[in-house]
Amino acid sequence: MKVRSLLIILIILQYVHTTTGQLRFNRIGTQHGLSQSTAFNIFQDSKGFLWFATSDGLNKYDGYSFTVYRHDFDDPNSISSSNISCITEDPDGNLWIGTINGGVNKLDVASGKFIRFKQAKYQSNISDRSISGIVATKDRKIWAATYGYGLLCFNLEDNTIAWRLTESRQLNANDITRFYKDKRGNLWLGGHYGVMTMLDAQRKAHTFRLENELPPQKNQINCLFEDLNGDLLVGTRGNGLYKFDIRTKQFTRLLYNPYVTDKENIITSMVRDKEGTLWIGTDNGAILVKSSDFANISRVQANLDSDTGLSSFSIMSLCVDRDNNIWIGTWEGGVNVHYSRHSKFALYRHKSNSPQSLLSNRVTSISCETNDRIWVGSNSGLTLLDRANNQFTHYINDQESAKIQNNNDIVFLQHDRDGDMFVGVWGVGLRLLKKGSGGFENFTYSRGKYGMNMTAIALSRYPNKVWLGTQGSGVLLFDKQAKTFTPIPELNKVGRLLGVNVNSLMEDFLGNLWVGSNNNGIFAYNPRTRRVTHYQQTDAEGSLRGSAVLRIFQDSRKRIWVGTNGGGLNLFYPNTRTFKSLTVKDGLPNNAVKGIMEDGHQNLWLATNEGLAVFDTKKWKFKNFAESDGLQGKEFLINAYAKNQKGDMFFGGTGGLNVFNPDSLKGSNEVPHIYLTGVKLFNKPVSIGEDSPLEQDISVTKEIVFKSSQNVFAIDYVALDFQQLKNNQYAYIMEGFDQDWNYVGKQRTASYTNLNPGTYTFKVKATNNDGVWNEKPAEIQVVVLPPWYRTWWAFFLYAMMLVAGLVFLRRMIEMRERFKSDLRLKEKEKEQIRELDKLKTNFFTNISHEFRTPLTLIISPLERFFAENPDLPEKQKSQFKLIHRNAKQLLKLINQLLDLSKLEAGKFTPEISQSDIVEFLEKLTSSFKNLAEQKQIDLSFVTEPKQLMAFYDADILEKVVTNLLSNAFKYTPEKGKIEVSLEPIYQLEGQLDKVQILVKDTGSGIAPQHISNIFNRFYQIQESTQPQIVGTGVGLALCKELILLHRGDISVASIPQEGSTFKVILPVSANSFERSWIKETTKEIGIETPTILKKAVSKNDKVNVNAEKPIVLIAEDNEELREYIKEVLSENFEVLEADNGKLAWEKALNFIPDLIISDWMMPELTGVEFCGLVKENVKTSHIPVIILTSKSNNESKIVGWEVGADDYITKPFNANLLEVRVKNLLEIRRKLRERFTQEVEIQPKEITLNTADEHFLERAIRTVEENIDNPAFDIQQLESELKMSNMQLYRKLKSLTNLSGNEFIRNIRLKRAVQLLETESYTVSEIAYKVGFNDPSYFTRIFKKEYGKSPSEMRDKV
Repeated sequence: MKVRSLLIILIILQYVHTTTGQLRFNRIGTQHGLSQSTAFNIFQDSKGFLWFATSDGLNKYDGYSFTVYRHDFDDPNSISSSNISCITEDPDGNLWIGTINGGVNKLDVASGKFIRFKQAKYQSNISDRSISGIVATKDRKIWAATYGYGLLCFNLEDNTIAWRLTESRQLNANDITRFYKDKRGNLWLGGHYGVMTMLDAQRKAHTFRLENELPPQKNQINCLFEDLNGDLLVGTRGNGLYKFDIRTKQFTRLLYNPYVTDKENIITSMVRDKEGTLWIGTDNGAILVKSSDFANISRVQANLDSDTGLSSFSIMSLCVDRDNNIWIGTWEGGVNVHYSRHSKFALYRHKSNSPQSLLSNRVTSISCETNDRIWVGSNSGLTLLDRANNQFTHYINDQESAKIQNNNDIVFLQHDRDGDMFVGVWGVGLRLLKKGSGGFENFTYSRGKYGMNMTAIALSRYPNKVWLGTQGSGVLLFDKQAKTFTPIPELNKVGRLLGVNVNSLMEDFLGNLWVGSNNNGIFAYNPRTRRVTHYQQTDAEGSLRGSAVLRIFQDSRKRIWVGTNGGGLNLFYPNTRTFKSLTVKDGLPNNAVKGIMEDGHQNLWLATNEGLAVFDTKKWKFKNFAESDGLQGKEFLINAYAKNQKGDMFFGGTGGLNVFNPDSLKGSNEVPHIYLTGVKLFNKPVSIGEDSPLEQDISVTKEIVFKSSQNVFAIDYVALDFQQLKNNQYAYIMEGFDQDWNYVGKQRTASYTNLNPGTYTFKVKATNNDGVWNEKPAEIQVVVLPPWYRTWWAFFLYAMMLVAGLVFLRRMIEMRERFKSDLRLKEKEKEQIRELDKLKTNFFTNISHEFRTPLTLIISPLERFFAENPDLPEKQKSQFKLIHRNAKQLLKLINQLLDLSKLEAGKFTPEISQSDIVEFLEKLTSSFKNLAEQKQIDLSFVTEPKQLMAFYDADILEKVVTNLLSNAFKYTPEKGKIEVSLEPIYQLEGQLDKVQILVKDTGSGIAPQHISNIFNRFYQIQESTQPQIVGTGVGLALCKELILLHRGDISVASIPQEGSTFKVILPVSANSFERSWIKETTKEIGIETPTILKKAVSKNDKVNVNAEKPIVLIAEDNEELREYIKEVLSENFEVLEADNGKLAWEKALNFIPDLIISDWMMPELTGVEFCGLVKENVKTSHIPVIILTSKSNNESKIVGWEVGADDYITKPFNANLLEVRVKNLLEIRRKLRERFTQEVEIQPKEITLNTADEHFLERAIRTVEENIDNPAFDIQQLESELKMSNMQLYRKLKSLTNLSGNEFIRNIRLKRAVQLLETESYTVSEIAYKVGFNDPSYFTRIFKKEYGKSPSEMRDKV
């Protein structure tokens, strides 16, 4: 038998406030920007801004922030005093402010400046008066009441100020404590001791006095207010409230408490709201009178400990704004406001030290006992909220009886049909509160002493039974009558709910139980058939979206909705057993749906992690509510939702409890006015001033002008909507810049940067709290001025400058045209000089080339003659040597002219390499030893270092030193002396930088007047004192230009008849030269041949192709040189001739020579072009090519090598050298051919020298191998396959393999036979047939002739 135990019931506080009129107030204080916490007066201007009068300045409030105006001693345009007493507004929208000891001020809204009034009529001083009240009348007059100095009248029409005293008979009291204007335009003045004066429409004074039995000083009139019937309500300073009957002129007391002194008997202010309720401010809270029924009043007293009560006992001022909000100015309690439109969602929260609140802000569960009795579970216990009486009753567990910790955490609450309430407590189990009972009964499941953790509950269709979900133990069916738990085995097993948390339970109209699990989807259980259907998230279309199910709900149309964590809202279609998912893409605020309820219009209300959402199931649209709408916070909790019979909905979350009725959530169509409130430049507020873009207040400004430098600005704006929850949305556009409206949410600033100069229109609009837009935006014209250089006067200046420039340009053109003719003449002269210089250079170049060919025909035959006739008579030998020596000298002069030509053309590039300069100069000097001996001259080389590695161009240095030595020998007599010396020059770091080369002689010397010209071209000294030695005047000029090209310097010092010294300074470090100049030391790679004059040669040479002698083709356009080469080679070679490149190419194709010798420069085709054709054509690519040329530079050699030349010989050449090189090239080819015939396995690339020959030979071998077993395959078929004539194929194969066509085919067959013999897979006869022999005997004879062994012997050897 289970023991029933009474657990509580500890009522923390049970308190009912008897005051039915308890109201909620919001507080605005100094922490929000209010300058001081006492508000003496509150005023709303015609635009809607609120103004607060404090003792520390005038405060302007826009619903978000305050602008405070204070007295500034250094600013005459500031308000005269910071102690403000009263405020009003004139018909022009300017504010009039009364101060204490500062008189009256006018705030000009256009300029933002205060105007102080110092003197009245007759020069009376009014600047230091204290103002008690101020009103504006329809006749454009401002009336100000003072303390002790009567009444001031400001006439706006004539700008005069009148001062009315009692002595004027129109005023009976000078000390005015209160000033009021009624609806009829009468002015009422209240004073001390109950004296009250009325100024009628004609401004005649009528005096009345309040008399009673109370002390007269307490009759001081504190406030005046017109009643609904036109009577005047009079508030006193301690004698309560009176009514003054306008008709009878009698006073009647309405409110007075004789049991207190002062307090509520001190009446400070009165206002009437739009519902007709009269608000009366006292020194002890507020009194509310409805329908002028003073017999039934409500009191609103201060509650300093409450966030929503009045913040001060003493009320100083009252104001009702346009929206019927009540603004209350208090004594040192700031401003309190009671909003007429409350939050859409009522909110209950926990308040510290207040039992009349929730136990905790974390609301975990809710259940409705009746419409007004709501049970609220939290993590700190259970609370009964009596909404009718605004009473909270708290229940917590007894810690000692429970013997566990944290047992106040309520998981779920559920009332059954009997009115009993089930309570799930974490860590404790299930509890039951019987209807009408005062105690809870505890039920534990047998698996634990205190029961397992219950997580979900659902009512069952079976009487007295409920379904329970657990943490990890599946589903139980609890019978409250039998007090038993029945597990569901079909659900409570591994793979289903065992070990899985149950989040939600729901029994549908058919009696099926739907179970939402934490991470395993949904299980639908049929209690009759005990069948379980599992729905979970898969990749299939129509599957459940979200494996963590938080809520399962069946609506009034029997549709099942599923809220998931991450998968949004799912609708179940029973016919197809599929789901349709709705997520944030469809308008849902968040994809975690924790609670679902249905209102009376079949709309679904959804609790999420981002607020509440209502889903219109007919239109399939969402409307979302956020924290700014009054929700407790963003996050709502599962199980924390309920609905009562009236349709009120309750949702709980991490920040409290929200209560609302969906039918009351009707939006308002009233839209707020929007105003521009300020301008910022570079994020700093802008004031009205001379250097400011604002000339007057922005609220009245139609156009604002920004300078070009003021290109970063922002415009502030605000919607005047004084509501408790500010959910106004904003949108702005800068027409002329923005393409569309910018919707910026709650942002109240529009920022722009770098607008182009021009005129724009800025517009801004806003919504009310319900999202209804005010389609009448506030707007202002924005002008961005151009920079000074883009203004009209700048363009005018530009135009003037342009005109002046055109005039100046015209004059310049005239002057230019005058000079042009002179320049053309001079340019023509220069061009003629350049042409002459070019012709001269070309002449020297061409003549030098033409000289080389005859020199070749002189020097080469002479050298060959010397070699073949060593025993010539001495006389003949000396004559021939004389010829040879002068030919060599002529060649040297020609080379110098060519060097000068190349220097002028800029084609001479130094080639710097590193070598021993000492050894180089020593050898060069030694080469002149024989000449020195002949002339009996002492020649010496002097140097200190024995070795010196340096970077230099050996060719340049050789030419320079040779020229200098040659000149020295020319002008040094016998018995003279010549000395060459070398001296290194080092840097400070010890690195070699330069060398100094001196060439000294003891010759005739040079006269001083000639030294400056000695290095000029073709300069010769013509004096009787100088020895008449014939020279060209080229050598020293060449030396100078070569040394300068080498980035060095050359100079001369000379004394006539004593000798000369030439000094060469030469840089020799690698850093002194361009990187491209520095080369590795290499061998000469090619040979050049000079151009020879052409002479016709016959196209039809007769040559014996099958002769034993190799065939050599000579391509040379100079007949004599061609004949000379032919004479040299004819003894050992068959020679073909061609006098131009085209003919040479034709003969090369026809005869396929063994070697070609070609000149570089020829008609039709150059030697380089001819060589390229030879190497590219498969028929001729194997032929070696030697190029003859007079071009001796490396660039020319490289070009020849690149086109495939095999050798390169420069003119003039030695005939024996030419013959040896020809023989060597042919010998190399012969050795490669022998390898082909001797080796069985050899690759074509091993016997060819270029890719074309390699491909040709591969193709020929492949063709034979493809037809190797065909005895009929012969030379004609091979010629056809290779597309070559008989002679071409014969010459090609002969050159590459030393075999004729038939021999080549037979050689390939025999090599294949050798390979087959090595396999030992075939007989000799089989092999013979396989390689294309019809007769095995013939095959054996041929094989033995080729290899010296028969096939059988070859196999045995293998």
